[in-house]
Amino acid sequence: MFRRAGIALSIVALAAVTLFILGNFQKAKNERDTVRPPQTASQVGEQTLEGVNLLEQPTKSASAEPSKNESDYVVACEYQFDEEVFELRKFGPLISDEDELNQRWKDSDDSFAHLAYFLSTIEADSDIGSENILSSISKTDSLGGKKLLAQSFAKECGTNKDISTCLNTSEDLISKYDSSNGASWFSLASLHSKIGDKEKVIVALNNIISSPEYNDYWGEMVETYDKAYSSIGLVEKQARVFAAIGMAAAKVLPSVSPLFKFCKEQSKNRADIAQLCIDAGRRIESGSKISVGQAIGFALQKTVYDALGLKNESDRVEIELLKSRTSINWYSIEPLMYKDEELFGYWYHSMLQLGEIEAQRLVYLEAVRKSKDPNYDPCESKLK
Repeated sequence: MFRRAGIALSIVALAAVTLFILGNFQKAKNERDTVRPPQTASQVGEQTLEGVNLLEQPTKSASAEPSKNESDYVVACEYQFDEEVFELRKFGPLISDEDELNQRWKDSDDSFAHLAYFLSTIEADSDIGSENILSSISKTDSLGGKKLLAQSFAKECGTNKDISTCLNTSEDLISKYDSSNGASWFSLASLHSKIGDKEKVIVALNNIISSPEYNDYWGEMVETYDKAYSSIGLVEKQARVFAAIGMAAAKVLPSVSPLFKFCKEQSKNRADIAQLCIDAGRRIESGSKISVGQAIGFALQKTVYDALGLKNESDRVEIELLKSRTSINWYSIEPLMYKDEELFGYWYHSMLQLGEIEAQRLVYLEAVRKSKDPNYDPCESKLK
């Protein structure tokens, strides 16, 4: 986990409120004739989907600031983002030392600390890793914790070149603990496509579509790390929240490249598989609670449409994705979030309960509402 924590925290430093900001869609449009599969999810710092850079900041609008008379006016605060705040060393030697941090979580009496320890020490590249995850799940009391560990193990499995040591365990865990969750079947679809097991990919795609829920456990993951950090003495709110988000960001995605490749190649000759991939993409798009998950759903649809030469459908999906990421002016919200502790708390707790995407919408509406008060002036305050 810690081998990717630095990357994750750099993501947080670039986009503290929205972890994954979609980038330049015009680039994808201009390069339509060059179809490129995405990088694997483990390469968080280089994550791309069909020419869409998920971590690249969009160009700031050149439009003038809205006046106070406009319906979407938000109080403007000046804020100089300090990347040093999010360096691990700023949290002290306890946080910067991987072994000591894991040991403190392991020795804690707190259930969230134990779960954070299990999550941070997941390894899926050996038989021992499979044995360890089974042991961790047996020591976890809550069903929610077991589900989170099962899905996280399957995601970790997908980062391996050789998944023979973890595939069966991933299947068994998800079948036992999380079989009604389309997001976990998404992980299995990626695993089976990696080894070319067509029939099992088809089963997994059908389960993505038909499962009664779709939960990528973003809020659960963040809350686990937040409370785990709190249990060992990291009490500064902003540092703790973004440290937790950074840790969760390193585990949020399954390896998607194999599934994209499968759908691209199979769709050309199998209309039924093409439709399955499109429907699965729609379910991922509508079901994911995080913007990068939503982007993957859109991009999976686009991959199939491009493979079939359906330019109009490909353009439509691309436009929908662009609209989903430009409907809220986060350049006006982000500085305000650091100044208004109440607004920050509202965003954070909404994210835990409802996911990143819905929390963004709600906090934007709340910021607009608060900005209508002529006495609202949080810009001189600082988040504690």
